[in-house]
Amino acid sequence: MEGKTMTDWRRATPQEFVKVSTPIGALFHMFPGAIYEHRDRIWRVKDMRGTVEVDDMLSPAFKQLQLSLKAKGYKLQAVTLPQRGISELFPKTWFCGSCGHFESGLLNSIHCSECRAEMRQFPFIVTCDECGYIDGVRLPRCTRCNSDKHITWVAKNRSQPATYHFACSQCARNQGIQNLSQQPWARVEGFIVYSDLEISGSCPRCQAKTSRNAVPGKKVMPATSTSFMIPAFERTFDRDVAEMIKEPITTAKNELVGEWEPTFEYIQRTLGIKDVYLKDIKVLAATYGYKVGERSKILQFPNNTVFIKPSRATAAIFEFDAQRLAAYNKEEVLHSIAHALVTTAGYVTGLGPDAFDEYVDPKNNAVMIFTEQPGGCEMLVRVPEKLVMLLRQSHSLTHSCKNQCQAGCPFCIHIQNRQCSKFNKELNRAQLTQFWNERFILEPV
Repeated sequence: MEGKTMTDWRRATPQEFVKVSTPIGALFHMFPGAIYEHRDRIWRVKDMRGTVEVDDMLSPAFKQLQLSLKAKGYKLQAVTLPQRGISELFPKTWFCGSCGHFESGLLNSIHCSECRAEMRQFPFIVTCDECGYIDGVRLPRCTRCNSDKHITWVAKNRSQPATYHFACSQCARNQGIQNLSQQPWARVEGFIVYSDLEISGSCPRCQAKTSRNAVPGKKVMPATSTSFMIPAFERTFDRDVAEMIKEPITTAKNELVGEWEPTFEYIQRTLGIKDVYLKDIKVLAATYGYKVGERSKILQFPNNTVFIKPSRATAAIFEFDAQRLAAYNKEEVLHSIAHALVTTAGYVTGLGPDAFDEYVDPKNNAVMIFTEQPGGCEMLVRVPEKLVMLLRQSHSLTHSCKNQCQAGCPFCIHIQNRQCSKFNKELNRAQLTQFWNERFILEPV
């Protein structure tokens, strides 16, 4: 936020923001590469037919979105989804729940060739953490007999993936699943689980990008992703958040007087907070998808329209000390702070744990939390007791995790997926506790 005068902040207009809403139901992301579950099988969208039209009133957020299907103009309708999608089974790997027989590729029969039990889809993939490239697990070969004819999958404890491994039933040869992908860049992960482990090589997509001197792509979205609006939200705020209106709260001495002035100075020093602001934002709430019905039922006139509900909200922006952040992974620490604030804000205001959403702005060393509930952020920032309680409890939340986790967990800074554009990934509770290393002994006065 350096280089902006107070006049510049006040002259700026409210920026647009896209909120992703995911109600309970059979909704899924419909763009190529998206993955969903249907009729006990896992599918991947291969292609789409039709166009995607974007409402001009939603600019600039949607204008920045580079869809895989090129948008054809802007009309006074909401977002229109493609008329038809083509999906394929993914991954094409199978195992027998009875004898563990493992096969890859399309099956000639749904029954196991060994025991005639039903074959099930193997719910694991390999993924490149750098560019998001995903692939199915390849059928491994036994290193003793050099054959894949008798490979079985063994899961001693289904709740503990560390016990999973492949075995050769012919020569009783066991090997760990992580060593059998035959792809040095890949890690084998649970299908719905996404890992941020470092890779040990370059996947085909990364190599191709390197040869073209291209920038590595974003990480793959988990299967819970139900909206194409998340990238628009990220790109728009990367560009526009620098124009946020700064309404000084902590720096206005006439608003923080008496015994509260030294109190908040202590908080600033302890938590590395440079300042706190309020910001008016425009929220565009949208939900889309469709409900899976009978396979034989065909609607002559399907309703493919997504309706946008615009509303306004007030956000609380917390700016942190840049020099202090420089010693840490800034993106992960700020993201962890945002989660701690979102979790605590719902209880401090009494609005509930899912009332607030977050946005992280590493460029300006800031995080933003907001709610559509009237008076939520104003209560947090303008009432000194609430602000102190919010920061004190956020500090306590990160230091008192029951699991003593490194990257965050449901006991501390995990929030609902619809509230986090990164789906509780790229968190670092360990570094946040170091960033907030001083014991926070402050009590409300």
